[in-house]
Amino acid sequence: MAGTASLREVETAGEALGYVVSISFNWLYFTIFESSKWQATLGKKMLGIKVVDENGRRIGFGTANCQAQDNATSVNVRATHAALSRDE
Repeated sequence: MAGTASLREVETAGEALGYVVSISFNWLYFTIFESSKWQATLGKKMLGIKVVDENGRRIGFGTANCQAQDNATSVNVRATHAALSRDE
């Protein structure tokens, strides 16, 4: 029937949506917290670690965004590799 999806297609769409939500949450979490007055995520704050630039100053939203995108890219590469190499 036209317009119906198989269980596998629904599972794949759900996985993709979960992946996009996860990456978006991680990007926002790290970008907002590390560029905030805390200069740290919750875990870094608990350990007394601050994220600073090369001059010891707080990083801005743009720098935090670039760092978060770099982290997301490495996660994307690892996740893609894992997805392509798993047994069906």
